[in-house]
Amino acid sequence: METSSPNTIYWYGPFLRYRSLERSLPIFLADITSEGPKTIKQIILRTHRHEPFTIDVGPS
Repeated sequence: METSSPNTIYWYGPFLRYRSLERSLPIFLADITSEGPKTIKQIILRTHRHEPFTIDVGPS
């Protein structure tokens, strides 16, 4: 999840099954919403078990 105002990235998981994610998502969204962000962008990524996860944010 990525929010604006405050600009924050939240990592949520891992989940073994998509159904587990679906059940937990409303609780996680309620928690983020309570912080008052202007926008919330949801991205669901599926990675393999031993696959490294890195995000390149580019120059700052």
